[in-house]
Amino acid sequence: MRKSTVFGLVVLVLPFLVAAASPAPPLERGWLGAYLEGAPPPSDDGKSEGVGVGGVVEDSPAEEAGLRASDRILAVDRKTVRTVDETIAAIRGMSPESWISLSVRRGSDPFDLKVRLGTAPSDTARLKLARGWIGAEAIDLPASLREFFGAPSDSGVMVSAVVEGSPAESAGLDVGDVVYSVGGEPVRSAAELPLLVSGEGIGNKVEIEIARTGKAITLESVITKAPKEDEE
Repeated sequence: MRKSTVFGLVVLVLPFLVAAASPAPPLERGWLGAYLEGAPPPSDDGKSEGVGVGGVVEDSPAEEAGLRASDRILAVDRKTVRTVDETIAAIRGMSPESWISLSVRRGSDPFDLKVRLGTAPSDTARLKLARGWIGAEAIDLPASLREFFGAPSDSGVMVSAVVEGSPAESAGLDVGDVVYSVGGEPVRSAAELPLLVSGEGIGNKVEIEIARTGKAITLESVITKAPKEDEE
């Protein structure tokens, strides 16, 4: 075989070799859009089973399907999940636009959710968690004033504003009340109040323990999605 013929064969084969050596484009993975938390120690009633939902990304498949903060994911497509890693692996193993079934416990009620997965966004820094809201603001109190108003010395913030027509107003919360517990968790600072409310899950009800004129009162408020800043 002449050199020119050999050279021609090399030229023809080389593109195929280069294509074969090039890495394949990464496969797209399914995306749920929820912040997941590890399970607490096991409990006799089984409420600590599965993986906790700490928050839901705005406009994500999770939010569209109705998944809420404080839910617990027990299984993905009927396969039990016990850790965050197991849950993430099960979801990433699916392609975007796939429909999956999530077995969920909300409080003591188990049920199934159908979710259509999306594509994981390239810029995760711009993602925002959907915020729960009751429409109340508060200020910090020193321990001496907490006790003076009838709250525990280690928790309690004073309500400084209640939005008209808000869930807080409907629940009976008023300016001057001292909120010292939300969902059974102590409120140690004004900054903690909205975080504890949001963590209970949009659409859920939450118990709010307050001190009013020295008396302990328990109120119940529905948590709604926080309005946009220009709507507040």
